[in-house]
Amino acid sequence: MYDLSQFILDFQTIKESEETFSFKLNDEYFEAIDATEVRGGEVESTVKVSRKNGCFEVTFLSEGEVVVDCSRCLDPVSLPVSTEDKLIVKLGEEFLDEGDDIVIIPEFSQKFDVAWHIYEFIALTIPVQHTHPEGECNKEMMQRLYGTETSETDETSETPETSSDIDPRWAKLGNLLKNN
Repeated sequence: MYDLSQFILDFQTIKESEETFSFKLNDEYFEAIDATEVRGGEVESTVKVSRKNGCFEVTFLSEGEVVVDCSRCLDPVSLPVSTEDKLIVKLGEEFLDEGDDIVIIPEFSQKFDVAWHIYEFIALTIPVQHTHPEGECNKEMMQRLYGTETSETDETSETPETSSDIDPRWAKLGNLLKNN
């Protein structure tokens, strides 16, 4: 079981100067965080915390690769990620997420869990359409979806299915694609 407690930062120990925390995110992290979009990956993440004017400025830097499902063939595809984001953390009576970049944490504990924030910032860098490079999608899946060979398949693939093997609904959709 992956230990997510390493992502809980104790702001009581932060000095006036900046303090840096480094994390290596892997498949186990993405599974433990219960990531819905990301299957896994290898990401180096750095969290810098500095105390400024009675609050904390938290900078998140993450760089690496994540594995997501291809939007076309649903096979895993690796995508590069690089992100730099900031949050302002203030002390208050109870936890409150005030919006895009301000979070209030309880003054009595001053503990801040950054595990989910790191994931969210990474997930925001993933494009809406995430696909394999041209020609690298699962050829069998592309044949099933489009009913015939497409630009996603090449001449060395297996023989395409006969039209009687294709669900008529997919064939009609394939015809729409051909006509457009």
